[in-house]
Amino acid sequence: MTDQPSDAGTAAAPLETPSAPPRRRRLRTVVALLGYAAIIGLAAFAVDREDVFAALSRLTLAHVSFVLALVAVHLGTRAIRYHWLAVRAGARNYRLLDGARIFLLGLGAASVTPGRAGDVVKAELLHEHGVRRATGLGLIFIERMLDLIVVSGTIVVTGFLLAHQEQRQGLVIAALALLVALIVAVAAVTINSLRRVAIASFATALGTVLRRVSRARIIDITSRLFDVWDEVFASPRGLTRYLVITVVAWLADFVKLWGLLRACGADVDLVTILFVYPTSLLAGLLSLLPFSEGVVGVAAVALLGRLAGVDLPTATAAVAVDRAIATLSPLAIYGILATFRPSHRQPARS
Repeated sequence: MTDQPSDAGTAAAPLETPSAPPRRRRLRTVVALLGYAAIIGLAAFAVDREDVFAALSRLTLAHVSFVLALVAVHLGTRAIRYHWLAVRAGARNYRLLDGARIFLLGLGAASVTPGRAGDVVKAELLHEHGVRRATGLGLIFIERMLDLIVVSGTIVVTGFLLAHQEQRQGLVIAALALLVALIVAVAAVTINSLRRVAIASFATALGTVLRRVSRARIIDITSRLFDVWDEVFASPRGLTRYLVITVVAWLADFVKLWGLLRACGADVDLVTILFVYPTSLLAGLLSLLPFSEGVVGVAAVALLGRLAGVDLPTATAAVAVDRAIATLSPLAIYGILATFRPSHRQPARS
């Protein structure tokens, strides 16, 4: 994309501003902290702390190094994917480090918001590099769609491999329905004629609510959500490229939990983890609670006990370490990368 028009006009602000008011952001943070505190409190009463510490004591430097290497692969490949998308969107005065910082900050914000909605901060940060906010939101939409396809596809494949256990059939059917819905949605949106009809219908409906914003303006902003969409989903080569890097990213993340469980003494096969972990991620994504990482952790512990027979202390120890790493690593790496940011940058034209 070479032509990135400016965000002129104040009428479009309600449609393009992704950040929440400061009071609402503070409220979400407080609710998230309270939610995590409640989960930690319940775990402290429900789990034998000595058994948890005994499981954690089995972790060695080799285990930690292996897990951190997988974290680097997971975050690095997803950051590279976001960088590719930002370049496609025509970001100016922009480097790979800029994309990595934006991605990591958005990931940190997503961990304390319902449905990982904090990701939208990336659209505001990318706007500083000359990319329209609507286009930036479209990049997040692409990321989310790729992740959902890979996560739900992993559940379906491993669910069929483990089909001999009947209690998994309902989850497999639900994941298969989600995967089919995602594929149909991608196909429908990628077909230009169908997309134009959908955008026009949406603009007509929204225009009756936002009467001060013209229908043409709504169509323009909504269309910008798909500025980079066709370059990813309409080209078989491009789609394969993005799907491969997404698969690599999430396999590294899934194997991370498997490695932690094995290090803590749980004899769990990798296929089971490839079913349990993505299922818990979907639970966190679909949850309306503002502490999605906590939801992922609780779901993972419950599924490990029910489907894999992992005892509660061991599952709690491994998942707690996994979730702590998932939450803190992006912020820690962001802090390191922030030290490389130039003190002076030419501002992007508005």
